[in-house]
Amino acid sequence: MAPWPSGTGRLESRRQASGHGVLGPASHGLGCHEGKGEYDKAIADLTESIRLDPKNADWYNNRGPFYEKRGEYDKAIADFTEAIRQDPNYAIAYINRGTVYHQKGEYDKTIADYTEAIRLDPKDADAYNNRGVAYNGKGEYDKAIADCREAIRLVQAGAETHLEEPHEIRSAIEDRVAMVLAEVHWRLGDKDLARRWFDNAVVWMDKNKAEAEGLCRIRAETAKLLGIDEKPQAAKEKP
Repeated sequence: MAPWPSGTGRLESRRQASGHGVLGPASHGLGCHEGKGEYDKAIADLTESIRLDPKNADWYNNRGPFYEKRGEYDKAIADFTEAIRQDPNYAIAYINRGTVYHQKGEYDKTIADYTEAIRLDPKDADAYNNRGVAYNGKGEYDKAIADCREAIRLVQAGAETHLEEPHEIRSAIEDRVAMVLAEVHWRLGDKDLARRWFDNAVVWMDKNKAEAEGLCRIRAETAKLLGIDEKPQAAKEKP
């Protein structure tokens, strides 16, 4: 069975507000740069922040996603690696580096980074979801399902129910997990279960008018795999 292609948009890097040292010019307006696609400006601002405070792991972690968005994966990995060097307990930096490794199709490195992130922060549902995506990419479907279920359990504050059967989706992270489970079960041949996970995710998206670009892309890709003919979902940029 073929793995998901890299660059599907299922995984996204995270930025972190600076909690160390002096404030540089990148301490404000990161979201604004992203919304307008002004990646060069964002990178310039963060590079100046690094010049002023070169030991602040946050600046490297925050610059990396902009390199990723420009497709400069090696530079993004270098930034996340430096963030980890400055702060070896920086779980988000491990997640971000794992995300870029996933974009490159390097699933073993992806899984290793997510596993370390989970060790550092075992309650991070996103880390389990992302590792599940990577396991699916390798064709290790049982591990993918286990990670997705753990992500749901964490989101539901430890609930032990609803882990095997599709249930009412209550949040964006659950929606992403449901889409992953839809794809995994489809690849395992359980098309009915796959469709039910997909339908529940769609109900949540439509009910909550979830039009973020990432979620719409995930929905479109999953629908295509499942052979569902949906009208294109319009993505909206943040103002």
